[in-house]
Amino acid sequence: MRIIDLHPGYDQIIQHIAEMLVDSFNEHSPDAWPTMESALEEVGESFGEDRISRVAVDDSGTVMGWAGAIKTYDGNVWELQPMQGGTASVVRWWKILKIRCSSAAG
Repeated sequence: MRIIDLHPGYDQIIQHIAEMLVDSFNEHSPDAWPTMESALEEVGESFGEDRISRVAVDDSGTVMGWAGAIKTYDGNVWELQPMQGGTASVVRWWKILKIRCSSAAG
C-alpha cells in the first residue's frame, strides 16, 4: 500500500472515494453523504486551499482508504476529515498525516 496526494484529475479514484463515502456512512449516518453528488462534492472540497487530501492505494491502484485535513485556528490545528478504510490502517494513516501535515504547515 502507498499513500499519495489526491488531485482533481484523478477521476476514477475520486469516483471510488465518493462511493466509499456513500456506502460507509449509509448505515450509521445516512444523512452524511446520502448521494453520489453530495459525496463527490465533499471530495471536491478537499482540494481547497489549506487542505490536505490523501488516498491509500494498493499495488494494483485499488483505493484502500481516503483522508483529508483542513488547516484551522490560524494554522495551529489540522481538522481530520472522514477517514475511509479498514480500522487496522487508522494508526498508520494518523502517523503519515501527522508527518505530512507538519511539513505542509511549513
